[in-house]
Amino acid sequence: MKKLLVNILCGFVPSKKLRHAIRHKCLPRRIVGDGIDWESNHIWIVAPDGTRRAVRSLPGCEFKIRGKNNNICLHEPVGKLKLRLDISSNVNITIYPVHSWVGADIFVWRATEECNKVVNLNIGAGFSSTTQLKVSFTQGGGGDVTIGNDCMFSWGVSIHNGDYHTMLDNDTKKVLNHNKSIVIGNHVWVGGDALFLKGAQIADNSIVGMRSVVTHKFNEPNVAIAGVPARIVKRNVNWDRHCIADYEAGKRQ
Repeated sequence: MKKLLVNILCGFVPSKKLRHAIRHKCLPRRIVGDGIDWESNHIWIVAPDGTRRAVRSLPGCEFKIRGKNNNICLHEPVGKLKLRLDISSNVNITIYPVHSWVGADIFVWRATEECNKVVNLNIGAGFSSTTQLKVSFTQGGGGDVTIGNDCMFSWGVSIHNGDYHTMLDNDTKKVLNHNKSIVIGNHVWVGGDALFLKGAQIADNSIVGMRSVVTHKFNEPNVAIAGVPARIVKRNVNWDRHCIADYEAGKRQ
């Protein structure tokens, strides 16, 4: 009932910034979790001048921290950030300010509770996602995920730095499927339901087609890739956030 009344009140407030301030003050924050070791786990809000302040809750965010030695750094402004985390131990997450007109709903999960290898998730400034982006750090540890600046993701994008189970050489019993890092460059547009598997890499100013499965490195910039597995389908391309009609009409501000 309180949320309904606050939303009705905000309907009469013309300022977007003021509406956010009212909701922030009047609506209860989502509690990060119970039983968290705050001596070894930290959630930081990073100001533009680089100063940090520790928090244990953030409006619109849900955190489940089940281990130790985790550092989450969220760069201001964080008002549009939607973040869901489920992590165990030794995970470093850095998210720079998301794009102004769409929030980011990020889900990060790590399969193993106890792993000594540190993994890093870095998301550059200007990131936007229409719906949930799922990033899975699977068992075995290692294998960072890096997303560059000014990237635009559509719905249902998934990133997996490893496999959920072990593949062995039948004779030597050697593990064949260790985790590998994934790197997505600056200004990359990713279509709906695209899937990035361990070792994938996309260069700057590229486009990934809908439902593509990216399994290896594409070091050439300004390309469009698509398919299962993904391959280069067009070269010397770039993209813009505006719709075609607005772009052709010169409405690019």
